[in-house]
Amino acid sequence: MRAPAARRGRKRAFFMIPLTAHRPGVPATVMELRGGHAMRSRLEALGIREGKRITLVSVLGRHGPVILQVEGSSSQIAVGRGMAARILVSEPAA
Repeated sequence: MRAPAARRGRKRAFFMIPLTAHRPGVPATVMELRGGHAMRSRLEALGIREGKRITLVSVLGRHGPVILQVEGSSSQIAVGRGMAARILVSEPAA
């Protein structure tokens, strides 16, 4: 079994951050969905899967839903802030 790339001395070209911490209007790639089976199934039914590109459209204050758009779809999706915090996305390294 091989060690993950980070342990083999390779540097990652991205950082994983929660969707709630991502900048609105900037596309990001979904890297990981944290949560149980029901939450993962719900997100996948909405088209949010690992490897998909999504764009955070707006964050409504400190509480309330997060609105996002999945690449390839013209519709916008609102998910709760708790669920959005469990969607880890990539942010290109500076």
